Amino acid sequence: MTMLSVAQDVSMALTRLVLETDEDALVPQLHHKELPMPDWGFGLLAVVLFALGLAAVWSFRHTAAKLGGTEDHPADPSLDGPVNPGHGARH
Repeated sequence: MTMLSVAQDVSMALTRLVLETDEDALVPQLHHKELPMPDWGFGLLAVVLFALGLAAVWSFRHTAAKLGGTEDHPADPSLDGPVNPGHGARH
């Protein structure tokens, strides 16, 4: 016998064993759990929560510009750091 024929014999024996064995004895029964809402409801919930988050972020747009000063640089030039022409200039 060659190695290939031995491997085939083992494979066929295991296949017969699996087919003849009672499947319920090998795999325990799974319990089906119902979802709390239809599957499309999860997608709708995600879209609604995203829209609420977007609305919250959108409501605070330009808040920093409204609360901040109108100066581009601090009053003390020593706090500005190294001089860089064009840095911080309005375009």
